[in-house]
Amino acid sequence: MMIRTIAGVVLLPLSGLISEYYRALLAGCFLSNLCFCFSAVVLHRLWMRLTQKMPSSSFIIALAVINPATVFFVSCYTESLFFAATLMGIYLLCMETPKPWLAAVSFSFASAFRSNGILNAGYIAHFGLYQIMKECAQMPQRPESQLSFLILRMLVETGLQVFLVISPFVIFNIYGWFHYCHSAHFCELFKMTDCPELSSPDFCNWDYPIIYSYVQTLWDNGFLKYWQLKKIPLFILATPTVWWCLKAISKSAERCALFDIFAGRYAKRNKPWAGEPFMIASSLHLLYMVLFGVFFMNVEVTTRLVWSSSPYLYIFTCQILHSRISNRLRRKFLSYTFLYLILGLALHSKSDLDGTCDKNGDCTRESVDVNEVLENASSSAKFVPFRYTSKNRYVDDWEKFITAYGKWQKAILDNPNIKCSDYQAVVFKNTAGLGDSANALSAAFMYTINAGLMFFIDWKPWAWSEGFSGPGFPVDYQSLLADNQICQGKNIIHLSGHITAKHRLAMIKRVNMEVNFLATRFFQDFFAPSAAVQSIIDSFSSQIYDKTVALVIRTGWDDWQQFLLPEDPDKFPLCLKGWRESGGLPSDINVFVTSDREDVKKATLAKLKEMNFNAFALKDSATHVQTPDDIQKVQKTIAEFHLLSKCGYGLLTSSSLFGKAAVAELGGKDTYSNQNFFFISAADCDRQHKGYYRCANPKYPPFCPTENTDYEW
Repeated sequence: MMIRTIAGVVLLPLSGLISEYYRALLAGCFLSNLCFCFSAVVLHRLWMRLTQKMPSSSFIIALAVINPATVFFVSCYTESLFFAATLMGIYLLCMETPKPWLAAVSFSFASAFRSNGILNAGYIAHFGLYQIMKECAQMPQRPESQLSFLILRMLVETGLQVFLVISPFVIFNIYGWFHYCHSAHFCELFKMTDCPELSSPDFCNWDYPIIYSYVQTLWDNGFLKYWQLKKIPLFILATPTVWWCLKAISKSAERCALFDIFAGRYAKRNKPWAGEPFMIASSLHLLYMVLFGVFFMNVEVTTRLVWSSSPYLYIFTCQILHSRISNRLRRKFLSYTFLYLILGLALHSKSDLDGTCDKNGDCTRESVDVNEVLENASSSAKFVPFRYTSKNRYVDDWEKFITAYGKWQKAILDNPNIKCSDYQAVVFKNTAGLGDSANALSAAFMYTINAGLMFFIDWKPWAWSEGFSGPGFPVDYQSLLADNQICQGKNIIHLSGHITAKHRLAMIKRVNMEVNFLATRFFQDFFAPSAAVQSIIDSFSSQIYDKTVALVIRTGWDDWQQFLLPEDPDKFPLCLKGWRESGGLPSDINVFVTSDREDVKKATLAKLKEMNFNAFALKDSATHVQTPDDIQKVQKTIAEFHLLSKCGYGLLTSSSLFGKAAVAELGGKDTYSNQNFFFISAADCDRQHKGYYRCANPKYPPFCPTENTDYEW
């Protein structure tokens, strides 16, 4: 949000010179560097508070600016924001008059920026328990009842402060649980684009469904999972930082008894927390991060983890740099820091300036000549991946893109020098209804683009060309197989339905960066109607326009997944009548009725005519595209899909993607905030029921007569 504000407001005058993407990138770097400077100031104040050494204060500033993690602090990462919030929280605890509540607020911001911020709850807990021990040390000077009440109050305050620190992490995981496991319409409420459609992630079945832990497993995080021979170079890269941290911890152990975890001996002496107690807390904090990084994480991340989290590491290093007896150690540290910094800057400078990546997945500066790619594809004896340069990833350049991709795929197919067994391609197979499969196909194609592969569609049980004429180049897998233009081979990646995180296609290295464009353009090209379907659409061209209401009643009763209860379809005419009476519909509105059941469609048409609506429907169109009665019904269903996209109003079935995909994806209409489209839910969607369907938000449109006791609402 902060980046968007800076990019959209502060940097708006630059919109004529640089794109929105690069303005956002510039805003992120500006914000990171601003927080980086703030961190240096707070670190200096913390140094002065803990050591009172003015002559060496310049070293702490220099160290804050130049350290092994500097490259992450000055880049568009969250490390700077996290470190600033963490340091501010620690400084508030170390003040002469500590402010633990403000420190907890600062730590909670750190937890919101990065999940490892929950470790800062340890500082709050350590500070609170240390204060309690100090009060207990004063027991002879206080009445026992007064002391008990004081200790109870302090325990409650400390507990609340700890909860405040970890609350962003808890909220994020609760949100993730609702988002992916509980309700698909929860993410619709927040206008998410990755709402789960068919199956929930594995973590939904865990006893403690923590989405953060699930994501970490996808990155080889876990006890000793990263300990592999091929990872040895990364362990070598992290070794200097790990060794330096252990040296800092051992130095702390020489001065303080780390086994005295809560610094009881110092509490008895009534010493402030900003001293040895802080050193014990920060040393234990650092030790945990080092051990966790080495044994559970991607070990190379340890460097930026500890340098963006531990102020004690800076204090120890500053003391070494200022010491006159540690010249050799100082030289080693400075050499390592500058080497790591230079290499880090060199690696981070390889940004995706033109939206392309090399064959290893690394971004390059070279611009890709599409004509050269097409020429190589038509003459090379080896498979040539598709490469495409998108100068501005936020500009809809669909026409240029799909034309180039289509020419490339056709050139590969027509090239006699390439064996069909050498084709590298993705074959998508539909596994659900039209709306759901259309969204799955869209995602599959985007992954295919990133990998630079060919794309084919194995549409079952009827041929792709029976219903669609898109996308303008050969994609029908079965037809191409029959004509011997392609063959099955080891380089063919098959994808059935929605892609998952561990699917081969999701894990393949990319050669192109993502090309963003409106989903509507994709749907209009790929799902362009066949000649037979177009003739059906043309026959309704005079009846369907922007003053037509799409009534989409998808029961799912003949499918594996139902969306409505037996009485629910009767609510659609009632709600439509309420909509008209509320003044929300034009007086000359007409109604296009669709359903997956002919009996429901006929009953609805009869009720609408009794209510004096001009209602009509496609006759004998009710079928499921996965198990069709005949191809004519399939073509009518696809025609309905296109006709729905032309309607200006709609009452759609919640949880069914048929109407939503037609209106939003194919028609390009906003079904979230647009007051012309509403969803109707099953009566039992808000209580335990069989099936995947969920409630819309709201459950029913405001004009529905929910006070009507003849129906269960």
